[in-house]
Amino acid sequence: KALLAWMVWGFLFLVVQLPAFGLDAIRDSALWYYGIIAIFVVFLLLSDPTRFGRWTEAFGRVLPFVLVWFLIAMVLDSLFGASPPYVPDSEIPIFGHRFGNIAVLSGVAIGFIWLVDRERGQFSNVQRNIYTILGGLGILIAGFQNRGGMVSAVLGIAVMLLFLRRRRGELILVLASVAITLATVAIVTEVRIPVSSGREISAAQMIDNINSVINPDSGGARQTETTQWRLNLWTSVVDDVTSERPLNGWGPGPNLGVRYGVTTNEEVPLRNPHNSHVGILARMGWVGIGLWAILWIVWSFELLQLRSWLRHRGRAVEAGLVAWLLVTVLMILVNAIFDPTLEGPQVGMWLWCCFGIGAAMMLVY
Repeated sequence: KALLAWMVWGFLFLVVQLPAFGLDAIRDSALWYYGIIAIFVVFLLLSDPTRFGRWTEAFGRVLPFVLVWFLIAMVLDSLFGASPPYVPDSEIPIFGHRFGNIAVLSGVAIGFIWLVDRERGQFSNVQRNIYTILGGLGILIAGFQNRGGMVSAVLGIAVMLLFLRRRRGELILVLASVAITLATVAIVTEVRIPVSSGREISAAQMIDNINSVINPDSGGARQTETTQWRLNLWTSVVDDVTSERPLNGWGPGPNLGVRYGVTTNEEVPLRNPHNSHVGILARMGWVGIGLWAILWIVWSFELLQLRSWLRHRGRAVEAGLVAWLLVTVLMILVNAIFDPTLEGPQVGMWLWCCFGIGAAMMLVY
């Protein structure tokens, strides 16, 4: 019901602004209409509950290849640097990716290994540790380039440890070993690998990133400028919407980059305020952001109750799956504070599939 209320609110704006803005209005409405994916997932699982097990097993099969690809993708990025090969007739790099998404999805993979597969037994102990090491490397290397992704993944792992309880020591040991080893190698060798983002893979870069998270004014010039730019932008959007359009925002269609005079590329102005949550406020007003908050609060509360119910009835695999969904959504939503990731299908599909699986579990169990 919370999802439908939020989607209806967004649909009303699309109907009103579609004649004036056309395709731009449809594109900017992706924030809410990707919710259709969740509804589709719910119907799929309710029509055949055995899909819970089949999907979980299939994800376990794909996971090792994904973890290896993350590392390869970051190596390719460093090799091609600022001159990558592009998809024909486009400005999209063939090996294009976002470091924040890699960090988050590496955290998602680690969560699956320890919260779900630890109960299912698809991987052996050796495999579990190897895949955890790969995921840890993905988080750390991506963290050299993207503070938001690193913070999101670390926060997700911290919550994961709360769910693990008795088994948390083993996971801490594996991840700490990866972090210490990588830090030691980076410091001793003084390796500096440039990447296309303008940053580099180095110990100094990681220290700057960590310092800038703890104290935004203590990082390097790039970190400080980026942080201040985002804070100024978000403040401008909140003040503008609150004073001009507090209830409904500006709706889909208007180019917010032009309105607020910000861009990272003069030829391609930003269409959003570099934060999916602030983007919802700008497009759908305080009513929209309120419905957005209610949506995730209700979903999380219901899943926490379901996990407790499953654990007390000895359904360890299902309880682990619920915990994994909660951790995954947390990491995605936190990362969306630093980067407008929910507007695109590569993250939006993850988010709404998780929502749909959780909603279906509430109905089945």
